[in-house]
Amino acid sequence: MSQDQCIKALEEHAGIQPLVTLTVWRELQKENEEFFRAYLQQFIPPSPFT
Repeated sequence: MSQDQCIKALEEHAGIQPLVTLTVWRELQKENEEFFRAYLQQFIPPSPFT
């Protein structure tokens, strides 16, 4: 699930405002850089030159 999908799902199903989700997401990224680096890799298509 992408960040946008997560924001939309939390708003739709739990009534959480997007700004709240985005704020928490950013703080989690700061605290868990390694996790988010791996997480973001799944959204980046592999380079044909590597």
